[in-house]
Amino acid sequence: MVDSIICNSIKNLELKEGRGTAIAHHGEILQGMFEDAGKLFRGSVTLPCHIFGSQASFFPKKNSSKIVVDPEWKIKSKKAAELTLKSLGVEDIGGRLMIKSNTPLRLGLGSSTSDVNASILSVANSLGVVLSPVTIASIAVKAEIATDAIIFGERAVLFGHRDGKVFEDLGGNFPPMEVLGFNSDPDGEGVDTLAFPPAEYSWQEIEMLRPLVGLMRRAIYEQNPKLIGRVSIASTEINQRFLPTKNFDSIKNIVRKVNAAGLQASHSGIVVGIIFDSNDVDKEQKIHRSLSLLKDIGYDNVWRFRTDKLHLEAGL
Repeated sequence: MVDSIICNSIKNLELKEGRGTAIAHHGEILQGMFEDAGKLFRGSVTLPCHIFGSQASFFPKKNSSKIVVDPEWKIKSKKAAELTLKSLGVEDIGGRLMIKSNTPLRLGLGSSTSDVNASILSVANSLGVVLSPVTIASIAVKAEIATDAIIFGERAVLFGHRDGKVFEDLGGNFPPMEVLGFNSDPDGEGVDTLAFPPAEYSWQEIEMLRPLVGLMRRAIYEQNPKLIGRVSIASTEINQRFLPTKNFDSIKNIVRKVNAAGLQASHSGIVVGIIFDSNDVDKEQKIHRSLSLLKDIGYDNVWRFRTDKLHLEAGL
């Protein structure tokens, strides 16, 4: 919750152009149904990705309640701006919200979440307010029904993407990893995340997911990319029943051949990543061989990013 003292002080501030920047993500390391206080929740651990993201600019206007967004189809961002003003107790300010993004749509990269987070940050910035990640996440989930934990940056958290809250802080940041990412179905139409029905996990699958949370905690504590890879491959295999990854067995075979740390995929999209330990002395050789093997099965549009570099790259 925003401190009431901060809200009251807003009325005395000079309005200014507000700016916000948010990174995207690269799908999930872990996703499923988990237990908290005897109740099940839908949770995920997302993999942050700094090479994609959004920048938002908010131009506030006094004595107005209307927000105009550009591009006009980004209605989730507009709603996020409106909810941010409401959460701050502001009723007589509207304005223009401009969004720029380089995140490909319908791949499962969190394009709408990065738009929404950037929008929330830009509105708060225009009012001179700094919102906590917890508050931003609670606003974001109201704006887009399901959101992701990318506002928490490199911090590994088990996040309720339909609750908009952290159910467990996993104890630290992701270990240094490099990822080769690609669209696993470049000739397809992608996935409309909100139109995609939530996975209905069996009790056996829920039990299979349970120990992966403990393994994830250990991976973060030990800063061990190999353990991250074990979690992500297991989670991806469980979720294949709901959205099969094209060429999944062939991609897994590449991971095995080059002895990469693991494989991760968007559980509600078509993006896939091969994970490497940034500190592996043979990393560059493994990456080079992976690129060649990926090309052999039709993937020549591949990007590369690190998990310990989370400042959004310029050029939007």
